[in-house]
Amino acid sequence: MPRALLFFFVFLLSLTCQAQEIGSLPRTVPAVFALRGATVVVGDGTVLPNATVLINDGLIEAVGPNVPVPAGAWQIDLAGKFIYPGLLDGLTEVGLKRAAPAGRPGAAAAAPTRGEGEAAGPQAVPDGGMLAHVRAVDLLDAESKDLEAWRNAGILTLHLAPDQGIFMGQTAVINLNGRDRNLMIVVPAAMSRVSFRTLGFTTYPGSLMGTIALLRQTLLDANHYREVMQVYESHPKGLKRPGLDRVLEALQPVINGKMPLVIAAKTEREIRRAISLAGEQKAACIIAGAFEADRVAADLQRTRTPVLLSLNFPQKEREGNPEAEESLNTLLERHHPPYTAGLLHKAGVRFAFCSDGLRTARDYLKNLRLTVKRGLPKEAALRAATLSAAELLGVDRQLGSIEPGKIANLVVTDQDLFDEKSRITTVFVDGEIFEVPPDTDTTQETTGPRGRAARGGPPAEQNRSGDVSPSLAGDDKPEPEITFQYQVPPGAKEKLIKNATVMTVSQGTLQGASVLVRDGTIVAVGKDLQAGSATEIIDAAGKWLIPGIVDCHNHIASDSTNESSVAVSSMTAIEDVLDPTDINIYRDLAGGVTTAHTLHGSANPIGGKNSVIKLKWGKPVEQLLFKAGKPGLKFALGENPKRSGSASSFSATRRYPASRMGVEDVIRTAFLEAREYARRLDEYEQKKAAGVSPLLRPRRDLKLEPLAEILKGQRLMHVHAYRADEMLMTLRLADEFKIKVTTFDHGLEGYKIAKEIAARGTGVTTFSDWWAYKVEAYDAIPYNAAILTQNGVLVSVNSDGAEESRHLFQEAAKCMKYGGMSENEALALITLNPAKQLEIDKRVGSIEIGKDADLVIFSAHPFSVYAVPEQVFIEGDLYFSREHDRERAKQIEEVKKKLVLRERPARGPAEDKDKKPPQPVPTEEEVGR
Repeated sequence: MPRALLFFFVFLLSLTCQAQEIGSLPRTVPAVFALRGATVVVGDGTVLPNATVLINDGLIEAVGPNVPVPAGAWQIDLAGKFIYPGLLDGLTEVGLKRAAPAGRPGAAAAAPTRGEGEAAGPQAVPDGGMLAHVRAVDLLDAESKDLEAWRNAGILTLHLAPDQGIFMGQTAVINLNGRDRNLMIVVPAAMSRVSFRTLGFTTYPGSLMGTIALLRQTLLDANHYREVMQVYESHPKGLKRPGLDRVLEALQPVINGKMPLVIAAKTEREIRRAISLAGEQKAACIIAGAFEADRVAADLQRTRTPVLLSLNFPQKEREGNPEAEESLNTLLERHHPPYTAGLLHKAGVRFAFCSDGLRTARDYLKNLRLTVKRGLPKEAALRAATLSAAELLGVDRQLGSIEPGKIANLVVTDQDLFDEKSRITTVFVDGEIFEVPPDTDTTQETTGPRGRAARGGPPAEQNRSGDVSPSLAGDDKPEPEITFQYQVPPGAKEKLIKNATVMTVSQGTLQGASVLVRDGTIVAVGKDLQAGSATEIIDAAGKWLIPGIVDCHNHIASDSTNESSVAVSSMTAIEDVLDPTDINIYRDLAGGVTTAHTLHGSANPIGGKNSVIKLKWGKPVEQLLFKAGKPGLKFALGENPKRSGSASSFSATRRYPASRMGVEDVIRTAFLEAREYARRLDEYEQKKAAGVSPLLRPRRDLKLEPLAEILKGQRLMHVHAYRADEMLMTLRLADEFKIKVTTFDHGLEGYKIAKEIAARGTGVTTFSDWWAYKVEAYDAIPYNAAILTQNGVLVSVNSDGAEESRHLFQEAAKCMKYGGMSENEALALITLNPAKQLEIDKRVGSIEIGKDADLVIFSAHPFSVYAVPEQVFIEGDLYFSREHDRERAKQIEEVKKKLVLRERPARGPAEDKDKKPPQPVPTEEEVGR
């Protein structure tokens, strides 16, 4: 409980009394304070020297140099001191108890009932993930000692947010004015917090793409729930009363535009996903965390998305292996965050600060000062911790600056707040005065949802903030950021690759030929081509030029591969989890791959939606996506989907199916449901056109939607399969539904049923000579591709993984040895044939006029074991060069050395007092070793 500062009576009013508890003061004591003689930092950029702040009944009544003081006011002389607005913490869990999940009533209106054996989907989520109805105000522990520590650190207003689940609950804004919870609340329901968390390997969602699918489906369900309620309220007669769903009910302010989502997203790709999700759902969004927000500043500006920037900066693991060499990315992930605020300020992005899991109150102010050292103007830093935070939380009319009419939340310091030696002496919350004793400990770790008590043990050292932060001692000049953004120069818009052996695939091999490229497209192929004055000439004499390799089955460039918790995961999409920075993109580029079909894994009979991408490493997701053909959906047969359903160390229960028969049943049942779903949608459109009213739109089902697209011929069907009997089963099932299997992926026993596959126009994308690595691969033979080709099946060779993709040209060459395929047939296995299977052959797969200039220059014949890709072009731009790769490697090592030196903590005065004679400082070269 705070102590009263009645010694001010002694000092100012010449009264003799003893200090007593503020809470014990009688109500008849005037609640009027006149804080005189201080430097008042208003918070909006204004600074008032030698000013007075008049507080009356918890509110600021007047501010200025000549404010008249009413009789009976408590006059406090603050000459030489500073008064600041109370700091606001933009997002924290301090002072919250953990939510206890309760049963969620079924949503009769929003989710259809499922038959026995039907795979779980977004509507079957454990209560622990769906907590949108939980309110922070109900979890507030007003007695928590953490709140007092935050108040003593000058943080007087908190934006409290529940910290469990995926839909985590409604946030609240409180003032730290005591222990009466009702009097602390400023805004009882401010935002709806969500995260990209998962619920574990065997619980949906068990992957990032499952979580995004759940977020999308739930927001769609909230809209449908609203429509159901509106129809029922306007025409209740003859309609079944819809059931209550408190999760969807709690999301109504979000979809009605009255409450923003606050989405935890720290990396560039997480932020892009959050912006995209909010945009497609037409929901207001605030990004929390946002360490890499500066990299998407243009998108934040375009969508008017503000940021709650975390001050919980990542730190080096204190007890890690001292001999381990850290990657450049790891070093940059620690180095960059303190610079983000300054970069956002320059870009004009709205932002405020939040503690976001900081363990101690001390670190909020310490890391706030660090952002100034890293380039953020001091005035902007203060605003981001006060007025900007109040604006983002919707309380700027009450808080955030020292202005008449606002709540009297004030911080008194003995020096400039941003001086390391500054100490907070007094705070006012709602006009109530709290003394901050000189020996106040603000380093005590919190015991809330992220604190020690919540985890039952000591916190992980690597999550502690501030322990190894660089010193702020020295001059005030910001330290420049160390960056690394090496890119291969794309070159001119028009290029002429001349004197090469050009393997066109579609028109044979041309000796000593040239290819002219303009604006990313092949405009001429042949000999004696003329170049313009601005044309870049690339002499490929003695080298081979082939079309960019197309990998028809890969799993690179994604942050998750399988949603293993359910048998049908068609609501998930690889597009949602693409990672343009995946190093495997670069490595596969080095192997001549320019296009890849990135698929969901094979843990489910029906997996997720696939993506075809161009390997434009480091570019935004939108530039990677290659949507020249129809989209696809992954299916899987055999050991993988049925093995995923068996009991394992992850779960004591089995996930259906556990047999090959069960796999067939799941696929058939899903298509039957999709057919009925499509029928209901068609019926709705017919009734709508006929003017039927009232009319309720069927619930949009993201699980059945892609299956309905296959039934309508709008989506391709790619089936992971090994055994001939299962492939025959799938062909017959496809006949039953009058659909086509696009490809059997792997298809190792395809040679046994080559005629049956060819008769249906189904392709096979297989391995060159893999066999016996599991039971269902025992009958694989290296002649598979040749036999299938001889029987009229469209065949390609795929990698199924990043490493194999780096030498697909060698895998294709094996098919000349096994089966006697011609050079051109073998090369087509990794270029034109997979392009045809993916329906993108009008753009890629061969060197022809009008196609994309996706080209690879080899040092020798591409089927030679000595050949290596030297240059790789995508749409005419150079994306890989062995020469540039060597230069890039040198620059990486130089940057890493600088980062290691920068991270060395500076010595403090206490360490210097009794130190031994100085030892030689290691050179950059020694640090590198």
